[in-house]
Amino acid sequence: MENNNEPINMFNNKGNNGKYSKLFPIFLVLIALTIWLVSGFRQISPTEVAVVERFGKIVAVKPSGIHYGFRGIDVYNRIQINQQNIEDEYNTATKDMQTVNQIVQTQYTVDSSKAESLYLKFLNNHLDSIIKPILSQSIKETASKYTIEELISKRAELGQDMTDTAKKRLESYGIKIISIQILNLELPKDYRDAVEQKKVAEQNVQKATAELEEAKIKAEANKVTSASYDENIKYKEFLAKWDGKLPLYQGGDGGLNMLLPSVK
Repeated sequence: MENNNEPINMFNNKGNNGKYSKLFPIFLVLIALTIWLVSGFRQISPTEVAVVERFGKIVAVKPSGIHYGFRGIDVYNRIQINQQNIEDEYNTATKDMQTVNQIVQTQYTVDSSKAESLYLKFLNNHLDSIIKPILSQSIKETASKYTIEELISKRAELGQDMTDTAKKRLESYGIKIISIQILNLELPKDYRDAVEQKKVAEQNVQKATAELEEAKIKAEANKVTSASYDENIKYKEFLAKWDGKLPLYQGGDGGLNMLLPSVK
């Protein structure tokens, strides 16, 4: 019997290596396929909806929640539907041909039921494509109906008019304007100087009026003092000429009359 000192290999290396080498690409494909399938889960937050596009065609609009779509095939275009704020500066002309810079804040939302139409028209660029241009047009057009003084004194009314104008123009696109508020008005220098001069003139008039009233009061006081002074002088003259005798009385049908010495 022949003695073989070589260690016994329980596996046929050549056979197993050949088998594994054939299965290895399949394992890689399975792992890649699993990763691809798992990566298809998408989470949509409550503040947005997703317009799903497949091979260039819209196939669904997904609300908030967890959804599945094939990675690389289904494209989720997210549109914010919660309240958004825009703060911008607008150069406007007033009814009386004054130029005013206004810093305006706009609040708006997107109607989720019109998200698909909005995406088809503007490809998720509705803010720059339609919202801002219409806001600018509405704000400038509304401001031109007010004088510069009305812009200052009727700021709340002006903001409401701007809101109503922009709301009518954007609602058909699914854009809901909540409010437009004027945060600041930068008035032209000539107007500011004129207002300052007017204030100074009004203050001068008020000062002059107050001084005139004070002069009148002093004059009335001096008049009363002068009258009282004259009465005192007459009384002193009377005492100086009185001889100390009691007054005489004269009787008649009308009663008794006291005869006082006259002051000469």
